[in-house]
Amino acid sequence: GWDSDDLFMIISAGLSEEKPDHQHGDMLGLQAYAYGKVLLPNYQVRYYLTDLNEFKNSWTKSVLLIDSIPQGREWKGNTGGSGFGLWKYLPKPEVISWYSDNKIDFFAGTHNAYDDIQVKAYRSVFFLKGGFWIVKDHFVSENGYHKAQQIWQGHYDIEEDNRFVRSVFSDGGGLEIIQLGNPAGKIYKNSVRAKGRVVFEKEFSEKDDFITLLHPFEDFDDRIISADLSDQNLYSWNFTKTKNVSDFLESDAGQVIYKKDCYLLIGLTKLDIMGFNILNQSLETDLWLTRDKNEIKITNCGINNLRLLNENKDFELIPGHSIIVKLDSINKLIEKIVIND
Repeated sequence: GWDSDDLFMIISAGLSEEKPDHQHGDMLGLQAYAYGKVLLPNYQVRYYLTDLNEFKNSWTKSVLLIDSIPQGREWKGNTGGSGFGLWKYLPKPEVISWYSDNKIDFFAGTHNAYDDIQVKAYRSVFFLKGGFWIVKDHFVSENGYHKAQQIWQGHYDIEEDNRFVRSVFSDGGGLEIIQLGNPAGKIYKNSVRAKGRVVFEKEFSEKDDFITLLHPFEDFDDRIISADLSDQNLYSWNFTKTKNVSDFLESDAGQVIYKKDCYLLIGLTKLDIMGFNILNQSLETDLWLTRDKNEIKITNCGINNLRLLNENKDFELIPGHSIIVKLDSINKLIEKIVIND
């Protein structure tokens, strides 16, 4: 919703041809708001300041960088002195998919900022409605080692090295950022004109990712105690890395977030339902599963097409699209898969 205490997020995923002077180096950058507070700000540009271009580029945005290379390159100032100016180069974004239901919103996108160094970067955002966001930054290298920087705007304290930071406002509310997957190689903080940021950095070759929880809390007593969420839950959502999270579902997902009849599986290549293997591939993907009596809805929340297996016919599922697996009356055997357009 849009009430003052609701949660909402803005994702920058467009490049304007008509107004290039207003474009910032923030492709797939995030802004977030909750409980009457701006959590992830987009700082105002003061056009009379000499470093105005820094506030129109990536280090002052909540984005992912590779090798500390900002998205905006070759600043060209305005000869009239008004300060607008523009970047000669900005990456072109691509929206891969968008999905929404009454429990979750999902977005995935990419851009071409690092094609020149043969690295591809992707960002997926999952909003578990009424509670928190999961941000997955996935990056793939074709030419050896690089460093990835995941930047979050704001002023933070480090709660656990390389994994957990927290920002607390004057009323006791705030934002917690936790790496759910492998920890970062390091965390560091910086600021420009007292506008703060925190950076998670890791070195990678071939491929890697940040799987990041953004948890807004209204009161200090609602904060997360530890980055290990295996014995905690958020708004009835549970976090686990075990293969069996129910009596009908088994996968090799690196992270599973679930509550009754709802499952978000992140980083899986294999999926069994009722003992039947319906996914077996080399590329990792992410899935959203919901169960309603004798039907299981499977939504592709990955960045690539995937192929689901069936006894009679295989089905290709593109990102953001869903299929329904129908079970028989005793919920043991798969009868058929129905494409849900």
